[in-house]
Amino acid sequence: MQMKGKSRQEVVREILHIYGNVDRLDTICLGVQFKCSPEVITEDVRRAGEALKREALAQERAVRDEQEPSRTLRA
Repeated sequence: MQMKGKSRQEVVREILHIYGNVDRLDTICLGVQFKCSPEVITEDVRRAGEALKREALAQERAVRDEQEPSRTLRA
């Protein structure tokens, strides 16, 4: 994964999207890379995880809304 030119939050979001989680070693390494404490990375992970959940729910709603008119037509 290319980190050059990306913000801390973008990198964390990409890791979560690809791998699904960030372990303690990842947190420490990212903290060193971005010159911040592991707690800052942990907070970024929490926020990114919440954002990914909201996006997934929005996508589910969009699919449901798309399918709803076709269900109504069949009834």
